[in-house]
Amino acid sequence: VTLGQYFTPDRIKDFMLDILEPKIGNLIIDPAFGSGGFLVFAYRRLLESIKRSGFNTEKIEQEKQKLASDYIYGTEITARLALACKTNMYLHGDGRTHIYRHDGLVNFGDIFEDKFDIVITNPPFGAPIDKRDILDNYQLGLKRRSQQSNVLFLERCVRLAKKGTGRIGIVLPESILMNTTYKYVRDWLDQNATVDAIFKMPSYAFKPSGTSGISTSLVFL
Repeated sequence: VTLGQYFTPDRIKDFMLDILEPKIGNLIIDPAFGSGGFLVFAYRRLLESIKRSGFNTEKIEQEKQKLASDYIYGTEITARLALACKTNMYLHGDGRTHIYRHDGLVNFGDIFEDKFDIVITNPPFGAPIDKRDILDNYQLGLKRRSQQSNVLFLERCVRLAKKGTGRIGIVLPESILMNTTYKYVRDWLDQNATVDAIFKMPSYAFKPSGTSGISTSLVFL
């Protein structure tokens, strides 16, 4: 665990994608992708959807090419993880075009707000962010000396998703959803998104990734 990072077991990735139901043509982003598991799983699902689509051979090849170059996006601040994700994507058929080593809280290039059909992530937990230029760009960071990374990534996900139609799946610590300390975060969320479902995870859910005892929930917006 570094920078508050821990990785998502495959069964949870599958479950979250079952809920979000990525479709052919959707733009999908993980703004804190770690080793890229969500993106690889989404890529594989969409590839299978294209193969089973009933499109003619030419259309299938066109959609495969678009999937490989246009539909999958991601950012990760840690260099070795960004490289691991690119390698992982390549081994599964590509999709590396929009995979970047970059701060996922910052717009750049072709990653910007109100763009994505699906935002899916397990952001770093409990890593305080105190960079003034980042805090001042977030309603949940304004006038604060620091803010937890997961709180800023929650706002980031809402802002990355297409207004009105974007779908979000995010892993959050239960404290964000329950503690009075974070009521202002829940109030902001209530004003800026619709909560579709919350699934409380058992404390051992993330034990395969080397982390246990953290109470988490899967939140769909």
